[in-house]
Amino acid sequence: MDIIDDVYTGSVYMGQIRATLGAIVGTVISIILLFIGIRILYFQYKLLADQDAIVDLDTVDGHTLVTYHDTAGKAYTYNFPSSGTYKKNDKITVYYYPDNPQEAQIEIPSKSLGWFCIGGAVLLLLISWGLRWLSFHFTPFASFEAVSWFV
Repeated sequence: MDIIDDVYTGSVYMGQIRATLGAIVGTVISIILLFIGIRILYFQYKLLADQDAIVDLDTVDGHTLVTYHDTAGKAYTYNFPSSGTYKKNDKITVYYYPDNPQEAQIEIPSKSLGWFCIGGAVLLLLISWGLRWLSFHFTPFASFEAVSWFV
């Protein structure tokens, strides 16, 4: 019976190690998702929009040449990467930073993507640390964690 106990104890330890490593990896991924989500939400509140920007040339190879104006009326021309197709003289919205109007975008991620990243980060943290807690408080679960790793 000692050999079976030793195998079971070893599998419990392996399961606990696996759960701990999973919690660490989950935490790192959650921090990255949280950073991305906050960055999307924060920068959307800072952006200003010029809704009367004019497309100078048709979209070629995923790039669109656009002229836009800041709040002071100064004109800027920029070659934007874009997933859409725009025609010459189309009016589009350009989003730019008031501190640096030359840094602009014509396609911005939606706020829902930012909230999705934040929610995913929280969910991933809860799941990864919940699995770790389960493996340290219920030895059959820890043993299952170890065995499922090899299957």
